[in-house]
Amino acid sequence: VNDLTLSFKAGDFFQNNPHTLPLLVAHVMKHASGPAEERASRNMIDAYCGSGIFALSAAQHFEQVVGVETSIGAVECAEANAKANGIRNAKFIAGSAECIFGQVPFAGESSSVVLDPPRRGCDASFLEQLIAYNPRRIVYVSCRADTLARDL
Repeated sequence: VNDLTLSFKAGDFFQNNPHTLPLLVAHVMKHASGPAEERASRNMIDAYCGSGIFALSAAQHFEQVVGVETSIGAVECAEANAKANGIRNAKFIAGSAECIFGQVPFAGESSSVVLDPPRRGCDASFLEQLIAYNPRRIVYVSCRADTLARDL
């Protein structure tokens, strides 16, 4: 995807439309980074990161990137993808997105958060923690308008 070589395990979720995926990644990066004159977000959290596509795509735009995913296999793929692409400023955590903000080594005001949750959307406790974390920017990717509307 774009300049990244990515692998993922069969059965793991992956945004796999080869025509729209590069456009989606570019759109997410544009909004996570913000306008050039406003680049105050130095760090990015990729919640529900899967095999790391958004986190790894963001690595060139941010000082530090942390991806969080419940699937240990997907985290292993994300780590392997980072290594295969020579990306050293991305870290991946196996765990629930609902519990990530205590594990993140940087403050919300210098961070962007990308959300690409499953179809069921975000857990209410995650959204409460997200609000308390107070990131500079939030980018929400959704394939279900009803859960997106509920979460917003």
